[in-house]
Amino acid sequence: GVGDEDEDEEDLSQNAVVKFSSNLLKSTESYDGDKFFTMVDGVKRATPLLLVLVCVELSDVLFAVDSIPAVFGVTEDPLIVFTSNIFAILGLRALYNVLVKLVQ
Repeated sequence: GVGDEDEDEEDLSQNAVVKFSSNLLKSTESYDGDKFFTMVDGVKRATPLLLVLVCVELSDVLFAVDSIPAVFGVTEDPLIVFTSNIFAILGLRALYNVLVKLVQ
């Protein structure tokens, strides 16, 4: 079955997004509940959950930018291009909420 196999956890320390964000933000190695930031030795540090949020938001922007040429294939009206991308991003946000409910 699908869940029968032992899966090795992927080492994300060499991932480009992880390296880039590590250069920008001081972060912890572990989560602190549902917090984006936590205090370590009196210093505010980002948690891996913030990295997850950044990745999700970057994927939203990537898909919105990727769809611009397709929208221009239908119309050249900048208002329609802009609003269709905004609504696409909002629609993706709603789908994340659906996925959360399905997982729970």
